[in-house]
Amino acid sequence: MLKDRSIQGFLHLSFSQMNKDRFFKYDVTSLLPVSEVLEYDVNRKKILGIFGGIVDALLSAEEYMLIEDT
Repeated sequence: MLKDRSIQGFLHLSFSQMNKDRFFKYDVTSLLPVSEVLEYDVNRKKILGIFGGIVDALLSAEEYMLIEDT
């Protein structure tokens, strides 16, 4: 499901297989690690944006039945 759809809050996934080995790849070339994002100018708006993105991703995951509502 992740391979064939673009789900808000999730990186695009590509899949490849070599013999019996399977690989899932995410394109992260234009992204920054959280440690770098929080290194400079940390403020309430930036922190809330990060947590808001996490919440959006979790809600999308639930909508696509990737996680269960507990």
